[in-house]
Amino acid sequence: MLLGGIAVIGLAALGAKGFDEISGYGVNRLIVCIESAPAPIDWSCGQMLEHKLKSVEFVADLNANAGTLFAVLADDPELGRRLLTSFIEHGVDINATDRSSASGWSALHIMAMDSLQWPVEMLLEFGADPSLVDANGMTALDLARKVQNENP
Repeated sequence: MLLGGIAVIGLAALGAKGFDEISGYGVNRLIVCIESAPAPIDWSCGQMLEHKLKSVEFVADLNANAGTLFAVLADDPELGRRLLTSFIEHGVDINATDRSSASGWSALHIMAMDSLQWPVEMLLEFGADPSLVDANGMTALDLARKVQNENP
């Protein structure tokens, strides 16, 4: 009953216009909303993301864009963990590559070039394949070494 009450409060705070606006958000904007919007709007954004993850088309779109990357781009590692768990439970492929570019990078490739360590560790923990190569035959570790050599 409490959860139902929270849902009613969240929807009332949003109003019809706010709900329509949130339903049009993409995954990145929903995650930003979850991280930064005041309660109960943050909760509503989380619910909308969960709802969208039930769509085969939404998951296919994430898989075409190295979708697990969105989860580990969260500022908070615990939120990243919850998002990554949910993404994988709904069929997002942790090793999917970004098909919108010729790089062939997975989320692990992209995060290996970043200065944050927790996203790489979390992706590996959740089963990301460290032997996966990009369009140039480079693994995530190869890219990390390249970036480190270029920017010591």
